[in-house]
Amino acid sequence: MSLQLPKSFAGFSLFVDGIGYAGKVVEAKPPALKIKTEDLEAGGLSGTVTLDMGYLEKLEFSATVAEFTPELHTVLGKPNLLYSLRAAQGEGGNFEAVVYQMRGPLNELETDAFKRGGQTAIKLAGVVRAFKLSIGGREVWNVDIEAGTRIIGGVDQMAGLRSALGY
Repeated sequence: MSLQLPKSFAGFSLFVDGIGYAGKVVEAKPPALKIKTEDLEAGGLSGTVTLDMGYLEKLEFSATVAEFTPELHTVLGKPNLLYSLRAAQGEGGNFEAVVYQMRGPLNELETDAFKRGGQTAIKLAGVVRAFKLSIGGREVWNVDIEAGTRIIGGVDQMAGLRSALGY
């Protein structure tokens, strides 16, 4: 058996409201998926157990774009803004796509200080209401906060909760 090195990102791009920012996006941070849990310590247990409380903590996205564009300034607060983050993972001509497709408002736009002869970057941040993560064409996560779905690896972890609540 041969050792397999980890795949790395050879490049990435950002799309906001249908406009691509390849070559202009400096960095981007996709949402972290964190299940809200509570610890339970009760009689009869020999330790602490962690309970899934049935929802996720706030999903946030951020990016930095090295260009001062009117398009980025005019999407601030748009409620169902579509944006995606794509990366090429691999090496030596063998690449697979890593794709985050997201929906939700960008609620923060911060501009770097103006400097003569220097780059001016725009920092974006938003709250994600729905997103999908695909790796190599395989859907890994599909989360929609408003629809109450949390599909991980093809299993809707919230189906039982929705059924119990009657929707």
